[in-house]
Amino acid sequence: MDYDYRKTAAEVGFIVDRTKGDDLTKFPIEMARLRSIGYYVFISTLCIIGYGWTLQAQTHLAAPLTLQFVCGLTVTGTFNVCNTLIVDLHPDRPATASAAVSITRCSAAAIGVSVLQFILDGIGPGWTFTLFGALGASTAPLLWMEYRWGMQWRTERLEKRSKAAGERRNEIQRSRDDIRMGN
Repeated sequence: MDYDYRKTAAEVGFIVDRTKGDDLTKFPIEMARLRSIGYYVFISTLCIIGYGWTLQAQTHLAAPLTLQFVCGLTVTGTFNVCNTLIVDLHPDRPATASAAVSITRCSAAAIGVSVLQFILDGIGPGWTFTLFGALGASTAPLLWMEYRWGMQWRTERLEKRSKAAGERRNEIQRSRDDIRMGN
């Protein structure tokens, strides 16, 4: 992640300030964080699908274990990148952002585990893990959209928030003025 951050900073002419920290309002943090995520998604998808088919073919135990290891590595990498991006996008509430991601991830895992045995019994391990791999791969377009338009969306969100805060301050000031005037 640090390599991708430095590489993106160099490409856009952004000076990295290690002492004060960086002003991410003018930096494409989405591009920096999601720069290499495609590799993780691709490899994890292949490993998930391969895992199912090695179980289906009842291969030597080493094959599914190796795929499980690589899959765990790449899925963990994906989660770390996404969680870091979420925290970067919400620096005012990092714990809340991280907790929201964890709740969503754990809820999705609970749903997946609750239906896993039914799907395994119905279509077998090969097609079950092909389905799960396809489900994971289906997130790639969403990640690409965030990579492509994330900074624009973030800027618009911050402008709206700033405008709303200014309107709220004006409303509070008018209320205070009304109280002073006796209205």
